[in-house]
Amino acid sequence: MKRLRAWLPFLALIIAAALIVTNSMKRDRQLATTTAAEPARVPQYVADGAVWTRYGADGTPMVRAQAQRIDYFEDRSMTLDTVTLDRLGGEQGSWHLEAPRGIVPANEQRMRLEPDVAVRGQARGLPTTIAAREVWVDWEKKTIRSDLPVQARAPGRVATASGWESDFDATRVQMKGNVEMHYDAPRR
Repeated sequence: MKRLRAWLPFLALIIAAALIVTNSMKRDRQLATTTAAEPARVPQYVADGAVWTRYGADGTPMVRAQAQRIDYFEDRSMTLDTVTLDRLGGEQGSWHLEAPRGIVPANEQRMRLEPDVAVRGQARGLPTTIAAREVWVDWEKKTIRSDLPVQARAPGRVATASGWESDFDATRVQMKGNVEMHYDAPRR
């Protein structure tokens, strides 16, 4: 019994070392398969300090994007860094969006801005700001929307909702899902 007690700390140390080595080898295998499965994408071309204008069917400017960098890939997708987006050419209203990153999926007519997008504009004549985690800009539908929680501010009111959508002209603005509106009390 004394001999067993004397060897017990050594056995515990050997078992612990075996567990550490096994877990380390398992983690190395996981990293190797993850790295091998995801080759780095190389852009077909890169534009630094770029201004990109999207024109409508009638030839008038519809949207202008500015980015510190645009990477264009073979599958026709794009990534944009430090993006500002302006809706152009309308008298009804307008939007100005700012985001750290923009993504145009392959062969799509829309852009996802992320994370923490700041939106400013004139909605129905009221200066409006909207904060969202991500925003989709769709050129075909001429909409700006988010399906994630948003907070909107306009003079005398604040709204939160599960999502938001507007047309480019800001004539139709809709807060969607779990809408909560707070109004400032009128002065007496």
